[in-house]
Amino acid sequence: MRTVKPTQMKNVLAYTIWIFFLISCNDVRQSTTNNGHDTSALKNHVSNDPRYAVDAIANCSTWTFDNAKQRADTLIKYMDKTLEHADVKFFCAFPQTFQEMQDLFGYDPKTGAAPLYSYPEGKNVIKYFASLKTIPNALYYKKFIDICIDGVWEADHITECFGFADRLQHDTKAACESLSKRSEQEVRSVFRFIMDGPHPDNEYNDALQQNLIPLLTEQNPKLAMLFSEAYRELMAETDAHRH
Repeated sequence: MRTVKPTQMKNVLAYTIWIFFLISCNDVRQSTTNNGHDTSALKNHVSNDPRYAVDAIANCSTWTFDNAKQRADTLIKYMDKTLEHADVKFFCAFPQTFQEMQDLFGYDPKTGAAPLYSYPEGKNVIKYFASLKTIPNALYYKKFIDICIDGVWEADHITECFGFADRLQHDTKAACESLSKRSEQEVRSVFRFIMDGPHPDNEYNDALQQNLIPLLTEQNPKLAMLFSEAYRELMAETDAHRH
């Protein structure tokens, strides 16, 4: 049987301690990295924080487009939720006014069809915007209301307030909070656009009025009053056109 000399034993022990020391140091470095939010997993967690959306959207005004086609391509690109911060970037690229909506989704007798005039592509982009749930309410509804102000019905995608009526029915409190910050004229304009059309005196608008008035009254009676006024004005105009 071979005997192990004391010096060999000491070398083996020293080597074992050195290996353990290296492993421990590596664990410490990994722990420090995690605490410093440097791992990709933690980066993703931080980047998905709602505060990121607020900060990023604050810089939406820096987004510029050479033409409506460029804006359209950007919107379609960021409908892909696998892209980083896709909803925020889609929101930033989305139009801010009714005129910009017309330039993107409408039809002009002189210049022809807008880039997203085609169906269902254009309608799908509007529906995507109307269904966003990742944008902070104050920012989301500000833009939604802005694009509906001065809106009028057209025989294309420029209809029914771009889906705002659905938000009023299913996210009433948040939508009303934003509407309550607007002037009476702006609110009437939005409500009118919801019901506008070639023949607004119809069963759909009757049902919408009956459904929305109680919801609006619960949140803000003044908004309910303005909706009723917009409804009556449209109906009166329809009656006048019949005579």
